[in-house]
Order: sequence, then structure tokens, then C-alpha cells
Amino acid sequence: MGLEILKALGLRQQGLTFVSCPGCGRMDVDLVKLARDVEERLKGIGKTVHVAVMGCEVNGPGEARGADVGVAGGRGIGLIFRQGRVVRKVPEAEIVDALWEEVQAFLADQEALARQAVQDPD
Repeated sequence: MGLEILKALGLRQQGLTFVSCPGCGRMDVDLVKLARDVEERLKGIGKTVHVAVMGCEVNGPGEARGADVGVAGGRGIGLIFRQGRVVRKVPEAEIVDALWEEVQAFLADQEALARQAVQDPD
């Protein structure tokens, strides 16, 4: 719990940072189940990644864009964001798998950038 508080305060930038909206009348997906399923799927990721799971198309895109990888739910669909851009539109039943794939792609990109920085420090 202490590590989560430090991450929320911006004092620790390691591991998974997972955010989800609290839900409201605008939710167009089963947000509670979706957030639970995504959090379970991402459990154990030791790499630094910020993931947002949002339940509607009103406020969701802004928060999802601000994360490394995020989803904004719509009527039976999810818009998947990676580094601020929409990369996929998937049916609600495929959101968890699509988000997982984009997290893996994001982490692979980060590892490639880190290797490149080590090889070419200038």
C-alpha cells in the first residue's frame, strides 16, 4: 500500500500505475468487471507502465491519452490508446486482450529505446 501512495504522489516511478474512473451514469461498458479483469491480467508486471481504464467516451479519452496505454469505453466497444494516440477500436469482449497486447508493445518499444540509448549515448 505504501508503494502505491508514493506512486500516486509522483515520488516513485516504478512498476504498474493503474487508474480507472469511479464510474457514472455515462458508462457504456461494464467498467467494474473490465477494470478488475485488466488489473488481474497486468498483475505482476515489474516494468514501469501507466494504464488507464475509463468507462465512457466523454472524459475517458483525455485520461486514456495521458496514460502510456489506456482504453475509453463506448457503446459495446473500446478505443485503445498508446502514448496519446488511438491505435485500435475493438469490441468490448476483446478489450482486455487488446490492452494487454498494447502494453506488451509499449514495453517492447521502451526496451528498444533503452538499448538504443546505451549503444548510442550521444
